[in-house]
Amino acid sequence: VVQPTSGAPTYVGWLGSDRRILRDSRIAEYGDVVEAADAVIITLESAGDAIAQLVRCARDRSLVVLHASPAIESPYELPTEVLEGVDVVIGSLDELSALLPSGRSGRSGPKPTSIQVARELVELCGISVVMTDLRSKDRHVLGMGVADREAIRVSSPRVRRVPDAVGSAAVFCAAWALTAVSFDAGPRQSRVLNRWWSKQSALNPSDAKTRLIDTLIAAVGAEAWVARSAGGFQSFPRRGAEFDSWCRDHRAEYQDTQDEDPA
Repeated sequence: VVQPTSGAPTYVGWLGSDRRILRDSRIAEYGDVVEAADAVIITLESAGDAIAQLVRCARDRSLVVLHASPAIESPYELPTEVLEGVDVVIGSLDELSALLPSGRSGRSGPKPTSIQVARELVELCGISVVMTDLRSKDRHVLGMGVADREAIRVSSPRVRRVPDAVGSAAVFCAAWALTAVSFDAGPRQSRVLNRWWSKQSALNPSDAKTRLIDTLIAAVGAEAWVARSAGGFQSFPRRGAEFDSWCRDHRAEYQDTQDEDPA
């Protein structure tokens, strides 16, 4: 879906009975649009070649966010070089564990903790990680940046979650990306100059913790707004007085993870 600054979105491709049918040939038709985008959010519903093509088109100038859903299953594979071209990967513990080499995620012994899985992805692929746990009683998200690899947890506002709220995960990813993009209002640069590590960036090493907390709070607030409803496009939040007031009354909170971090 291509969403311009104003006007209606364009549906580039749609899922069919065999899933993951969007091919790289369709992506190529929109190459100029992708290259000019401030942010690109990719899900694992598309074919592997389409995802690789998107990353190649977007990585030089756009914030590239991978929503690792649905979880990868054999024989579907995502090459390491594709993950290395992503800035941030977002997903649940199971979805992110599926991105690790089978010898690691499928190893015997105790199941790795959320922090261990996040740190392993950060170290193996050089990307920032956001792990969501928004279906449990203790709804929260965990973030870890490449800069300091510190685990950051933000609790969700307390809401009565509708079990099958549609689109809440997609709203979380969109809100995270929009907030991250808002930190970088300077001139566009090539990835050689590392735009997304610039002074104002959400991923800037000198202020990484504060910026990451801000993006997580914004994203989890938007997700909670949708999760308390039946979901669907009509329930998606729009910036305005009503939504801003609701977020002030239903605060997400930063939580210390020092005692849980084995590092």
